[in-house]
Amino acid sequence: MFPDVERRKTALPAFFRAYVDLALERGRVWLLDDALAAAVTFPSDLGLSDGDQRELDQQVRAACGQDARTAMAVMDMLDEHHPHSEPHQYLLFITVRPEHQRRGYGGALLKQMTEHWDQINQPGYLEATCPSNRALYQRHGFSDVGAPLSASGSPELYPMWRAGR
Repeated sequence: MFPDVERRKTALPAFFRAYVDLALERGRVWLLDDALAAAVTFPSDLGLSDGDQRELDQQVRAACGQDARTAMAVMDMLDEHHPHSEPHQYLLFITVRPEHQRRGYGGALLKQMTEHWDQINQPGYLEATCPSNRALYQRHGFSDVGAPLSASGSPELYPMWRAGR
C-alpha cells in the first residue's frame, strides 16, 4: 500500500492506530511478552454503522495521505472478498518488533489466539501478506481459500481460513 519507505514510516502508525482504537472498542488487541508481538482481531459480525464506517475510512485516508486511494482500494478489496457465510474471528494484522522477528513470538501469539478461538468454537480468517507468513499460518491450521488477491499494485495477499475445533 505504501511503496515509498519514508511515507510508509509516516503513515503506518496512524493507519494501525485507527484499527487498534476500533479493536479496543469492538474487537480484541492481543499482546505478548511486554508487547514484543501484537495482533488485532475482530468478530465477523462487527456491524459498523454507516457513520462509524465513514469515520474509520476518514481516519485511514488521513493516515495514508497521498497513498490513500491505494489503501482504500486494498481495504475495499479485502472487504469484498471477506467470507460472510459463518461467524468467525478475523485477524487483521499481527506484528513482531523488528529486532525480535524470527524468534517464535508471532507463532506464540498466534497459538494463544487460535487456542482461544477453539475454546469459543470459532473459525478464523486472515490474509497472509507474504509466503513466509503464509507458511506460519499453515503451521497453525490455516488453509488457502481462493486465489491470491491484489489491488492497485499492492503485493499479493493470500486469503486463509482455519476451521473451528
